[in-house]
Amino acid sequence: MIFLFLQGYTFGIDIVQKFLEINNIEHILRAHQLCHEGYQVLYDGKLSTVWSAPNYCYRCANLASILEIYDNGQKKFNVFDAAPENEHDNPSTQNNQTRVSNQTISKILTV
Repeated sequence: MIFLFLQGYTFGIDIVQKFLEINNIEHILRAHQLCHEGYQVLYDGKLSTVWSAPNYCYRCANLASILEIYDNGQKKFNVFDAAPENEHDNPSTQNNQTRVSNQTISKILTV
């Protein structure tokens, strides 16, 4: 039974493996799903999610990450936290101007 309020589907390792085989690829990289640690790796490293907005909406207290993939296939997640907030960086004080913040890398993880 499918409910109308669902916003997506969750697939298991069997579907992920079949998709990889049919498309002759080794890894699925996805985004646009909040990961509190900045990233998530599932199914023996075959599926990764990257989230690059630290402290999303100024209330989630989450980390963020950027994934580097090297020619040899090695993957490295650069995990970072939000920059310290100050009056200049607060969007409520900027009159709808685009905000660019500096983020500091807090740890680097290699998968």
